[in-house]
Amino acid sequence: MVADCKESLPAITALLNPNKHQEWRDSFKGLDEKERSKVIEPAIHPQAGPLLMGEVVNAVAEQAPRGTVLVTDVGQNQLFATRYFKYPEKRSICTSGGLGTMGYGMPAAIGATFATDRTVCCFMGDGGFQMCIEELGTIMEQQSPVKMILLNNHYLGNVRQWQDMFWMRRKSFTKMLNPNYELIAQGYGIAYSAVTNREDLAAAVEKMLAAKGPYILECAIKEDAGILTQITAVFTRRQVNIESLNVSASSIEGVHKYTITAWSDEDQIIKITKQIEKKIDVVKANYFTDDQLFIRETGLYKLNTKIVLENPEISRTIRRFDASITEVNPTYTIVMKHGVTEQIISLYRALDEFGCVFQYTRSGRIAVTRGKQEEVSKFLEQREENHG
Repeated sequence: MVADCKESLPAITALLNPNKHQEWRDSFKGLDEKERSKVIEPAIHPQAGPLLMGEVVNAVAEQAPRGTVLVTDVGQNQLFATRYFKYPEKRSICTSGGLGTMGYGMPAAIGATFATDRTVCCFMGDGGFQMCIEELGTIMEQQSPVKMILLNNHYLGNVRQWQDMFWMRRKSFTKMLNPNYELIAQGYGIAYSAVTNREDLAAAVEKMLAAKGPYILECAIKEDAGILTQITAVFTRRQVNIESLNVSASSIEGVHKYTITAWSDEDQIIKITKQIEKKIDVVKANYFTDDQLFIRETGLYKLNTKIVLENPEISRTIRRFDASITEVNPTYTIVMKHGVTEQIISLYRALDEFGCVFQYTRSGRIAVTRGKQEEVSKFLEQREENHG
C-alpha cells in the first residue's frame, strides 16, 4: 500500500484494538528480579572493595532534589550515570549519546545552569574532565552552580576496555597520570572535596548538594574489576555453579590459563564461553568435554591416626585406591590421592565409612587438551598472520 503517511497512519491507528499485552509483560517480572539481584544491587550497593561508578551515581541520585538535571561526559561514566540516575521529571538529562566526544560534559552542564534553576549534576571521568578543564574558567567567571562529580579511576576506561577486548590487553596511552585536582579547584576558587571510603560517600554527597555555587567532588573509583570476579559473574548470572576453578601459567610466556569446571548442557556452556570472550579481557575462551582432555586433580584426607592404626582395612583401602600417606603423627595422618574426580570422591566415601576422616578437600582440575598444541597457540599464530 502506498499512501500519504499524514492521512494513512491516523486511519490505520483508528482501526487498531488497544492491547496492553499484560501477560507478555508479566512474563518479564522474573527476569527483572534476577537483574536486580545479580546486576543492579552489586553495582549500586557493593559490600566491600573500592567505590564503584554505579554506587556513586546512585548515592547522588538518592539525595539530589527532585527534578535534578543529569549531565554526562562520554565514556564509562556516561553508561553508569544514564543507567543508575533517577528521572522523576521530563527534560532531565543532557548526554551526547553515541554522537559526542570526551569533554562534552562540563560545557553542557554550564549551559544547563543558564537554562534552568534546577540542580545540575555533571558526571565525568578523569579523562573527559581534563579535555574541557579550561571551562573551569567559565564556571569561575559566571559562578555557574555546576555540581561536578569526578569519577577518577586513573584510566581512559572505555578505551582501555576496547584495548583489553580486541588487542590482547595491550594498553596504549590509557593509564592516566592525573594532576592534583584539589589544587586546580583552589586555583579557580571552586569548592572541592574527595572521597575514597564507602562510609564517607553519603556525607560527601550531602555537602556537595548543600553548597551554593560550583563544586567538585572527586571519587576514587576502582580502577578495573578483577578478571576472576568478571568470569564468575558470567556463570552466576546464568545460574550455573562452578564446580572447580584453577589458575596457572601456560606454555606461552605471559599467558595464564583458567581451568573452570561446570556441569550444564552444551548450549548453556557455549553461550557462557561466547559471553566471556565478548565481555571480558581474555585472549581466548574455549570449552571442552571430558573426553577431549587429560584431567587430573588432587584430594587431601586428614585421618584420625588412632583409628587408622586400629583398623588395617583402612591402609588396604588407601593402597587399593593407589593413594599415598604423606605424613603421620600421633594425632592425624595425611593421605594424598591424584586422579580424576570420581576416584577422589570414591576414596573419601570409602574412608568416611570407617569414621576416621577429620578433614577432606579436593583441588580444582588441571587439564591439557589431547591435541598436540595449546588451543590459544593456534589462535595467536592465526592472529599474527592476519596482522602481518
